[in-house]
Amino acid sequence: MTCESYEISFGDNSSVSRFINDRRHLKKDEIVKITPDAFIYPKENKALSLVHIDGLTEQEIWDIGDTKIFKNARLSSREKFKTVARADMNVGKLKNLRIEGFFIERDDSEFERHVTAVSNMEKQVFAIKLSLNCEAIIR
Repeated sequence: MTCESYEISFGDNSSVSRFINDRRHLKKDEIVKITPDAFIYPKENKALSLVHIDGLTEQEIWDIGDTKIFKNARLSSREKFKTVARADMNVGKLKNLRIEGFFIERDDSEFERHVTAVSNMEKQVFAIKLSLNCEAIIR
């Protein structure tokens, strides 16, 4: 039975992820980090698209990136998968950052498990805060 068969509640203990398909959004030092550019949302949309990942296997999480988020993306000649990394975050920790006008909800708008995060903060500052408070998971 897959986790999609039953409803997983969404709240402060939930984990969300931002999927990355561009290696330029990875900063490699002693630890790999996600750059703020990975969290910049389009001008026409003031919301950041995330995915609720609780209860999913690693394979199911990566499949969402490849088949839902980047379904229309092409593989580069060097890549095996469309999704090269992800930024995992805890909802409660994001709320504790006291980001101006922050709102996060699971809305299932584009696909099941879709989450929207919104802030009144200038988007570059919002992106920096998120990049400093995520865990980089490299594929």
